[in-house]
Order: sequence, then C-alpha cells, then structure tokens
Amino acid sequence: MRDDKKSFFELIIAFSSKDDNVTVSHTKYLEAKVLPETIEKTGYTIMNKKDGNKISLPQMVKDEMDTYFDNMKILLPTIGFDFYKPSNSNLVKLSTKNRDDKLFLEVGDIKASSRLISNGVLVLKGSLMKENEIPALAPTYSNIRRGLIEKGYVQKTIRGLEFIQDYEFSSPSQAGAVILGYSVN
Repeated sequence: MRDDKKSFFELIIAFSSKDDNVTVSHTKYLEAKVLPETIEKTGYTIMNKKDGNKISLPQMVKDEMDTYFDNMKILLPTIGFDFYKPSNSNLVKLSTKNRDDKLFLEVGDIKASSRLISNGVLVLKGSLMKENEIPALAPTYSNIRRGLIEKGYVQKTIRGLEFIQDYEFSSPSQAGAVILGYSVN
C-alpha cells in the first residue's frame, strides 16, 4: 500500500488463524506455495518483487500449512473468488482410465468414481467411503462426512459406507479427503 505503483487494487482478501498461531515462517511458506499456484491456475501477473521465500519448516508444520492452504481454496469460491479451479489442461492429467473426464480413486477396499463438472467433481452413486477418519482430519472435511451420513447421501451397506446417490464436491481433493478420511495433497 506504500507503493504508488500498486495503488490500483480495490479489494484485499485476508486469512487468519483462530488461535493467532500463524507466524512469519508460516506466512513465508504459504506465500511460496500460493504465488506459483495462483500464477499457474489463473494466468494472473503477480506484482511481488519476489516469487516467495523458500523456507524450511518441520514436516508437521508444512502439513498444517498445506491444510490451511487447502481450506483457503475451499473458502475462496464461497465468497466469489474461484482462483484455483483446475484448468482444462489439468483435467486431462486427473483422468486416469479414459478421456471422458471420469476420475477413479482406489485405495485398498475403498473404490470411488466421479465425473468432473463445472463446479468441481460429482462422486457417483455406488462409490465407497472409508468408515473411520484419522483424528487429524480437518474439521471441515469431518463435518462434510458427518453431514453426508446424516442426510442420507451415504449409508451403511453390505459393501461398507456407500454413496446411494451422486454427490457434488467443490474439488477432487475435497472429495478425496472426505472419502478417505484424511487430507490428500
């Protein structure tokens, strides 16, 4: 804001933590992660003098900040800023078995299939969801899992927890975290 060359902005979006536990190191790590992905997914030009500082953090802290960033990517579209929507070139990479934009997730006995749609990903009826989630699963994903069961989208069947109807998620990573019961990167 002190630079007259950057006085063109009209809006600032800021994120914080509920416990004021985000440090300068956390911020530098997020900046180094956010800037390249923003440039890649949006094609925007970034006015920063640097591309973000690469910083070394313990793996546990990196995982926490990666989850923080995943949560940012979930929240931004809810306020009208869908910066991280996969581009068409990324969709081809996600499709593993054929080119009809169908995604498959197979981890152990958990098998799920989905279709890419304009708003994210549609998990198809008959897909399975892991019964137990890990304690470190982000509360957002845990709440979605609980809601799916309470609202009857997912029911206990002889195959396990099964989607009895199609369900739309905002992204493949959100669907994967909910289905597997842990965050996927």
